[in-house]
Amino acid sequence: IRARHAAWLRETRDLRDVNNPDNQLSKIEANAIYRVPLVVHVIHDGANGNLTDAEVQAGVALLNEAFANGQNFNPSRGVDVEIEFCLAERDPMGNVSTGIVRTNDPISSTFNKDTDDGTIKNLSRWDPTRYVHIYTVANIQGSVAGYAYLPGAHGSSVDGIVVEAAYMKGFVHDIKVTVHEMGHYLGLRHTWQGGCTNNDCLMDGDGICDTPPDNSQTGSPCATPANTCQTDDDDLSANNPFRPIANGGLGDQPDLEADYMDYGDLNCYEVFTQGQKDVMIASLTNIRSSLITPQNLASTGCQCDLALPCTPIARFEADESYICPGQMVHFRDLSSGPATSWSWFFQGGSPSTSTAQNPVATYASSGAFEVTLTISNGAGNDTETITSYINVVNPGPPPIAEGFESTLPLDWVVSNEDGGGTWAVTDTTAHTGNQCLTMDNFNFPSDGSTDELSTRIVDLSAFTAADFSFDYAYQRHSFAFTYDTLSVFISSDCGTNWNMVWSKGGPILSTVTGNNFFSRFVPTSTSDWDHANLDMSAYAGASGVKIKFQNIGHSGQSVYLDNVNMSGVVGTDGPSNGLDWRMQTAPNPFRDHFQVNYTLRTKTSVRFSLYDV
Repeated sequence: IRARHAAWLRETRDLRDVNNPDNQLSKIEANAIYRVPLVVHVIHDGANGNLTDAEVQAGVALLNEAFANGQNFNPSRGVDVEIEFCLAERDPMGNVSTGIVRTNDPISSTFNKDTDDGTIKNLSRWDPTRYVHIYTVANIQGSVAGYAYLPGAHGSSVDGIVVEAAYMKGFVHDIKVTVHEMGHYLGLRHTWQGGCTNNDCLMDGDGICDTPPDNSQTGSPCATPANTCQTDDDDLSANNPFRPIANGGLGDQPDLEADYMDYGDLNCYEVFTQGQKDVMIASLTNIRSSLITPQNLASTGCQCDLALPCTPIARFEADESYICPGQMVHFRDLSSGPATSWSWFFQGGSPSTSTAQNPVATYASSGAFEVTLTISNGAGNDTETITSYINVVNPGPPPIAEGFESTLPLDWVVSNEDGGGTWAVTDTTAHTGNQCLTMDNFNFPSDGSTDELSTRIVDLSAFTAADFSFDYAYQRHSFAFTYDTLSVFISSDCGTNWNMVWSKGGPILSTVTGNNFFSRFVPTSTSDWDHANLDMSAYAGASGVKIKFQNIGHSGQSVYLDNVNMSGVVGTDGPSNGLDWRMQTAPNPFRDHFQVNYTLRTKTSVRFSLYDV
């Protein structure tokens, strides 16, 4: 890769020669900004290195500010590189994305760049010809804070940048490590590489003429930089700004400690030179040009610059799509591209229209209603309509008896926040019957994502008690992957408010002993399953009861559900014989079997009859 990069430097020497009319400076459009799609792969171990979206976004903002020679980086020195990095808004499949991908793996804290580079890149990779890849890890063994591959690696399986997570958080001091590595990615060498030789500044040293020859990797004080080479003026050509003063040059100069590509005190770093800018743009417009084609910018969502917004793409979601009459629904705008206006239409809702970005509507009557959102900005507009999106239903009585032997019931709702794998019916296993429900945390490693499954809304107003039960199966991935979590929530107001009533994670959730690191867990016998039974008596009498399963995946193992049942209990008055007693039947109504419970305050003989009315 280094040989390929050196050959590229030789081939592009003429592009950087001021005596050549076709030099790179003459090819750069005035005030042009090259936008470059970027994806940040956050590799963490669950406890360390898991950067938030806000931290990554702040880091990218500072990376762009450094390349723009912005206020936090002493704009009185250096140049605006006119390259801007855009967190991709579309993944390689065209799905909406934040440009941030998380993977939970213990390698994040034990990473060795010499042995583990291919391993982390195999954990998470998009097309490296279309996106710049930055990988963050909790720790890099040794004294290395980060490293990058030169343009000669373009499109290869190892292409990209690796930095410790601390250097991508959005702090001015620390982001300079990532700026340094991005310089390498775009073709820059260290200012001290090649030592003091300076017969041809386009090829000797770092191959850049306006960085003085440097022979030190230890740095010196920012205010009083050392002068480790006295060869600055050896190249007498017009390419060399440090040629002898008698030849119109600046003469010998101290080392440029302020250069991002130096080795020294991070506090000094604040400069890319014009020559470094020329090399980076030459890299971007030649060997890495696939990143910036109009087609690629459009497909990754990075086709517009900050001054000229993209045509927006409308997208939205609601906090609940199956509700009770009179219930309020909160809508959230998920559109990509900055919008300046929003126009909503809520069929059957009140209000029926709104211009708020994230409005609220109330639905009084039952039915299935469409929702439409139109957004616009200076570049254009877009509309999304979802038919039968809000379903207003009158709650029905129990029972719920779902074995998932067919498709998921239409009135059960799946919430999939990251758009990846989610709850699905499978015929690979079951506790009873031929099918069950599964959440595949093993093959869809979107770490920390939440996937929810809600039952239909149940009316318990005529019941004095209720029970809820289900069968589940899970095997822990490994000791490091202990936090896949399955929880159960109950709402008594049609899903407006929720109470957690059951939750297990990691080893406590496991129904099978041992770990399964290498393949997806599939239960093979009834002994691989466990049973949960929840007393819902506290919710008896409520008319809008809803139950929700919540899976929080941490790149671990698959969770399975089967035989989800809810039954209501109706209290029955005893005979008017003066005895203090009570009888209950459950479930009611029932199909094949039921249970009778009765309590006597006084010892006596009892006979009862049950009739189907």
